[in-house]
Amino acid sequence: MEHQTQENQSPATPTGIADDQNIAVIMWIATLFLGFIPSLIVYLLYTDKPFIRQHSIAGLNFSITSILVLIIVYVMSLFLIGFLFFPFLFIWVLYVCIKGAIVANRQQTFNPPLTFKFLK
Repeated sequence: MEHQTQENQSPATPTGIADDQNIAVIMWIATLFLGFIPSLIVYLLYTDKPFIRQHSIAGLNFSITSILVLIIVYVMSLFLIGFLFFPFLFIWVLYVCIKGAIVANRQQTFNPPLTFKFLK
């Protein structure tokens, strides 16, 4: 009789949950660089998975809100006051995308702060 040790094995994680988690994390990181497109693609491709759907809706709502804020700040910059808001907008986008990736990695739901709910 051989005795098998399980020292080198990691704890069992269901493959489907890990895949959903990875897709949501990649979506948030890609949203930082590509805007609403990754969230839209994930939203259209994974309609049957609630975890991914919640994160893609949150990503779309965040992306649409940040685009609207960017337009407002750009118009305000024509009057020389909007330039003050660009750094805050950049920090807000960076914070929300990183926080979304961290929360998705923990398999939790996420509703970004200061975001309008266009989709539910």
